[in-house]
Amino acid sequence: MSVKMYNLGVQLSKHFNSSEFKCPHCGKIKLSSKLIDKLEVLFDRVHASKCIISSGYRCKDYDIRENGFTGGHSEGLFMIKMVGLYLVKLFVVLLMIWDLVELHILIKIIHI
Repeated sequence: MSVKMYNLGVQLSKHFNSSEFKCPHCGKIKLSSKLIDKLEVLFDRVHASKCIISSGYRCKDYDIRENGFTGGHSEGLFMIKMVGLYLVKLFVVLLMIWDLVELHILIKIIHI
C-alpha cells in the first residue's frame, strides 16, 4: 500500500481532494493511494450523493490526544460519513472491494 504526504488542494480522484483529509492539529495530509482508489469505487458503486470526511489524517500527537493511542488515522486511514446511501448496499459493496475492513455501523454512519 503506497502511503504518502500530499499538499493542500490536490485533486486525488474524481470526488476527493487532499484538503478534505488534513489533520486539524498540524494541517498535514498523509494518505494511502489504494484507499483513495477504493473510496472512489465505493462512491460510484453505491451512487453516493456526497461524502463527508469527518476525520481524515491525524498526526500522531493529535491521534494520541483524541484516542489515547495511535491508530489508522495516523497511518493514512480514516473515518468517513457517506450521505444518501442505503446502508445494507454500502455494507455489501464494502465487503466486495475491501481486503480487510473494520466496520462499525452506528445510526446511519459507517466507520471504515
